[in-house]
Amino acid sequence: MKAPDFSLQGKRHLACFYTPRAVAQALVDWAITDANAYVLDPSFGGCAFLYAALETLRAKGCPAPATHIYGVDIDPEAHSYLDPLLSSGARSDQFIISDFFEVSPDSFGGLLFDAVVGNPPYIRYHNIPSKSREQAVARLEQYGFRISRRASYWAFFLLYSMQFLRKGGRLAMILPGAFLHTDYSKEVRRLLTQHFEKVAIYLVGERFFENTEEESVLVCASGARETHRELRIGTIATTAGIPSALKDMHRLPHFDGNEGKDGEWLRTLMNPEALALYDRAVESPTVIRLGSWTKIRIGVVTGNNDFFILSQAEQERRNIPRKYVVPIIRRPAYMKGLWIKEEDIETLVQSGKKSLLLALDHQPSSLPEAVRSYIHYGEEKGVQEAQKCRERHPWYAVPQVYAPAAFIPCMSAKWPRLVINGSRATCTNNILRLDWKEERPAIDWLRLALGTLSTLSQLSAELVGRSYGGGVLKLEPKELTNLAVPLIPEDKISDELTQRIDSLLRENRLSAATEIVDSILLNCGLGLTEDGVKLLRAARDQLFLRRRQHRRDASALLPKTS
Repeated sequence: MKAPDFSLQGKRHLACFYTPRAVAQALVDWAITDANAYVLDPSFGGCAFLYAALETLRAKGCPAPATHIYGVDIDPEAHSYLDPLLSSGARSDQFIISDFFEVSPDSFGGLLFDAVVGNPPYIRYHNIPSKSREQAVARLEQYGFRISRRASYWAFFLLYSMQFLRKGGRLAMILPGAFLHTDYSKEVRRLLTQHFEKVAIYLVGERFFENTEEESVLVCASGARETHRELRIGTIATTAGIPSALKDMHRLPHFDGNEGKDGEWLRTLMNPEALALYDRAVESPTVIRLGSWTKIRIGVVTGNNDFFILSQAEQERRNIPRKYVVPIIRRPAYMKGLWIKEEDIETLVQSGKKSLLLALDHQPSSLPEAVRSYIHYGEEKGVQEAQKCRERHPWYAVPQVYAPAAFIPCMSAKWPRLVINGSRATCTNNILRLDWKEERPAIDWLRLALGTLSTLSQLSAELVGRSYGGGVLKLEPKELTNLAVPLIPEDKISDELTQRIDSLLRENRLSAATEIVDSILLNCGLGLTEDGVKLLRAARDQLFLRRRQHRRDASALLPKTS
């Protein structure tokens, strides 16, 4: 996994993460099927895949294996790894130092390859300069491929790599977990399977790139440009298990084409009985998708939280009148109960935490001297040069500072839950804001807040959300609209129940709160039994551990149930 430096500030050393040799060898052994194969690594870096190809071709009896190995890499220093290949008979023109999207099959004399292997750069959308992105888009369009311009670089890389394969060729690549989770990857997966006769996908539990927590997915595709017939998906716990897993590829379960359903390709990892139970439950009239009732928006984007969000001590020291600040929640951890109340906010403010947002919509001439002085202080610090600030007029007028009816965090170590806003507070953009699409009774916020505590909703979060860096579960607004929430009937909700749940949450006893909600839902038309809830809970825990198994805190975070 290489991360080329696309900085516009001049050439700097590239930050590179190279594939462990044993992993590269296993993938290459699968991809190369005979002694006459020609192999390409489109981002060869430390040459792990190229050296592996040399070994495989030798073992298969190729008389001049080094002459069958080709590569491309943007990093000039990658050339220094080529000496063993060159001394084994490879020509220097087999290895091109260039942006891959400036290379075409014609660059190799029109040669199409029997195998394309490697791991593409894992560069997120916002780190790709527009020129590089447009070049990648244009290359794919030459072959009739179109994906979101907001896709990460690996997606363009994967699809372009496929164009270097001869008919019937094989592709073996290491991709990030985003291959399974993001919106744009749906089209990438469709194009991949459309291009190959057989595709096998492995989710690898162990993180094997040093200094990164990126989840890894192995893609093994055969029969390039032939009619698609087969898709299989499985898991591999550790890198040591990769060679045997690839040899037993035929034993993997077939994927049944449930693209578009909750979890999509992740569904193959679930117990079929639990999956069938989940699918029936979420279709129940007493279960809604969160987006059907609510509008979901991100929290406040200031452009510079350190400047715009003050502690009470700083606000008082600078003599900024209280009318020019509004309370703001910066961290999901500050929302402990079923509600966040005015007394919670006051406790937060009094604790000394930065929790007051500068909320100005006035021209400077109408503002008090103390406020104008603080604005001038910000200008001296260059705050107005931040991108979001440059887009605003005046730069210090942060928009959309309203207090919503409810909150849900974007990212959770465990699972997201809805917190009702009983205060005047807004939130930063690591928390989502919810309001009704159409006016509904206030008790419906309680029904949603309780429903998100259920095992069913927690399992839904695992399926519609995505695993982020460090094993955190992330749900963007679009993903959160699909969250399934079972509704407790109004006559089951009492002050005693809500106060009990609120207390448990404030005591950090999520599992106990979930058990109470689950027990109520047993008689609410979902068709759930106690054994059924246990099945759903086991499926939830399985997916939870899949995304966090590399973390030492995984077992500790997993709720303990009675």
